[in-house]
Amino acid sequence: MRRLGEITRTVRWPAIALAAMIAARTIGLSSLCHQRYFTFHSYWPIDLANINQAIWNAAHGRPQKVTILYDGLREHFDHLLMALSPVYWFSDSIFWVFFFYSLIISSGILAVYLLAKREISGEVIPLLLALQYAVFPFLVRLNIDQLRGDLMAVPMLLFAYFFYSEKRFRLFIFFIAGALLCKESVAAPVVIWGLYALIQRRSSKWVLLPILSGLGVLAFTMWIYNPMVLGIQYRHTHLGGLPENLGLGLFLDGASWIFLFRTFFAHGGLISVLSPVPLLMAAPLLGPVFVWPGLLQHPMWYHVLVPTVAFVMVSMVGGTERLLSFFSDRRAGPAVVFGVLLVGVVLMVFQAGSSYRWYRQSDEDRAIWSLIDQIPRDAFVAAPPLVLPALSGRDRVHSLVMKKRRGHDLDPMKADFVLLNVNEVIWSKTADAPNVKKLDSLYFSTIDEIRTSSDFDRIERKRDWELYRRIAP
Repeated sequence: MRRLGEITRTVRWPAIALAAMIAARTIGLSSLCHQRYFTFHSYWPIDLANINQAIWNAAHGRPQKVTILYDGLREHFDHLLMALSPVYWFSDSIFWVFFFYSLIISSGILAVYLLAKREISGEVIPLLLALQYAVFPFLVRLNIDQLRGDLMAVPMLLFAYFFYSEKRFRLFIFFIAGALLCKESVAAPVVIWGLYALIQRRSSKWVLLPILSGLGVLAFTMWIYNPMVLGIQYRHTHLGGLPENLGLGLFLDGASWIFLFRTFFAHGGLISVLSPVPLLMAAPLLGPVFVWPGLLQHPMWYHVLVPTVAFVMVSMVGGTERLLSFFSDRRAGPAVVFGVLLVGVVLMVFQAGSSYRWYRQSDEDRAIWSLIDQIPRDAFVAAPPLVLPALSGRDRVHSLVMKKRRGHDLDPMKADFVLLNVNEVIWSKTADAPNVKKLDSLYFSTIDEIRTSSDFDRIERKRDWELYRRIAP
């Protein structure tokens, strides 16, 4: 007990609180990620499998290599995801991918605290702002639902903003580079950042480096990287369902404004409007909400918006500082601000309530895993979207739903093992599949071909799932 007291006196209590927040968020959310994977409740399984296969292949000397959605390198400039690959040198469990992924995102807690300490005296209010980041519902939801580089950009941008405020250029550029390696879409706010530095009359290096690096990543991804790895033009500039008439009238779209309010400001985030300038850097990320109707209709695409959380948090810090200044002549002022922030935390937790749901493994889940356990680790496998994450730790996996994809041959008839569901193609247990029903008929024709082919032998059937093995010639 005496030793514990000495440690407590040496380490200040805010550091202990920050470490506890980071640890609790990391362990809690990574455990939820893993449980959803284990019970086949991952939000959009085919994308999770595609990204995890790239990470697994990177650990085995094939960086960015995927065979699930197409056969080649990953099309996005999200190379920082590959930094997670060393976990597969020590363990075959995807849990550690989820763990370090969540840890990187959770490190933003420290960045928010440092930003708040720059502007606000005391410890309680900065720690409450850090806690708001920890429970920010949009970030929590996507942390659990998706494995995406966009989310890792959030702490990178927050640390970049802190070192920008501190005028420490090398560390600023280090974290800007990290953010750009998370996703090519982050390049747009980085370019705006350079223009922001110009308005603030910073020296040329603060202006030119963000602008040139952002434009460089965009140009490289669109005109060199994508055509090189896929053999096709960059396709993510389309806005699926673009309205016929673009103009100022788009900003009168009530549904878009309601979506933005619920996503970023329907809780403590409302404080950010008191310091709106940092939010302007997120304008390129928020713009698609007004011109891409599909973005509002399906959470599969929400990751496009998530780097905005970094700028919302920066504005929340500035807004809180202004709120404290407003109440500076009032004795109860800090208590009022504390109450507002605390209520914000409670509302955030409540808003993200369903994200914290813990799924139990069903009899069907156990049946699927028992069939997967019979497939050799080095085998070439084809399966429906639902179970692809469980098979993604191997160098070759195909989806039973696609035979041709972007010019690549993904024929499941060439697989060594095939796992299929005889009744339906299940894209996800927790999400409706957008614009994919046309592929269902292809799935049923493919499994009929496999079940009647003399090239395959059925090993076992459990519930509605069957495992087939290619007969050796």
